[in-house]
Amino acid sequence: GISGTIYVWQVATGHLLKSWEGHYKKVTCLSFTEDDSFLVSGGEDATIHVWNISSILHSFDSSVVKPYSTWSDHSLSITSLYCGFGGMNGRIVSTSKDRTCKIWDIPSKTLLATLVFPTGIECCCMDNAERFLFAGGIDGKIYGVHLFASYSITDAALKESPQTLYTGHT
Repeated sequence: GISGTIYVWQVATGHLLKSWEGHYKKVTCLSFTEDDSFLVSGGEDATIHVWNISSILHSFDSSVVKPYSTWSDHSLSITSLYCGFGGMNGRIVSTSKDRTCKIWDIPSKTLLATLVFPTGIECCCMDNAERFLFAGGIDGKIYGVHLFASYSITDAALKESPQTLYTGHT
C-alpha cells in the first residue's frame, strides 16, 4: 500500500495477527532473517527497522510495537533488503536510490560498510559464503563486488567501490 503500516498475517488461516505503523512514509520492502526471528522493513523514509517477531506477536497493544534496531544512514528511499545467513547473528544488506549498498551487523546493530555505485541500486544478493555481493542497478547493469578484496579506503572514498560489471541486461 501507500502507507507506512506493516501487517503480519497468518498464511494458513488468512487472519491478521498484528498491524502497526512501521514507517512514516510508504513501506518499500520487507525481508525475514533466515531463522525468522526478525522482520526487516525499509521505506521511502530512507529508514530501516529490524523488528523482533516474538515481541511483535506477544505485544497486546499495537501502539507499543518498538523496533529492535533502527538505521537511517541512507539519504533516499530503500529499494531492497537482503538478509544473509546466520539468522539473528547475521548481516543485512540494504540498497537505495542513493547509489549505495550498506552492510549491517544485526547483533551489534552497527553499519559495517557502505558500497557506492555509479547509479541507484534496485536489488542485491550475495553468494553462499557472503564474499561476493551482486547489486542490480537502475541502469540495467549488475555490479559485482568482492567484499574481502584489499583496496585503499581513501580510494573508495574518492570514487565508487571497486567492482566487476556484468552487462547484457536491459
